[in-house]
Amino acid sequence: MWRWDRGRLDYFQFDNLKVLARLALQHDLKSLDRRIAQSETGLPFLPKKYSLPWRNYSRILKCALLVYEEGERSVPTAVANLPLWSSSVLRCLVKKAWQVGLFGH
Repeated sequence: MWRWDRGRLDYFQFDNLKVLARLALQHDLKSLDRRIAQSETGLPFLPKKYSLPWRNYSRILKCALLVYEEGERSVPTAVANLPLWSSSVLRCLVKKAWQVGLFGH
């Protein structure tokens, strides 16, 4: 059976998104070597046959609103730069969103 995520759900976990946001701020992800991405994030960035993970992971990074493409490079978005990546700030935002009914309760 085909899985929509192709085994990449781990990349959408909050702690991993924080690491990926930091990576986006420090590197041009479009030209980042797979080994550097692995060592800085702890994520596998498979398959091994591609040395540049951008080919397989640009959709994840774009869907998470961490980067966009500008010509031959990736550029971090304002989302990647948010203080939101602090757990206490996120907890506050989620609590507020719950209070105003954004989660349909």
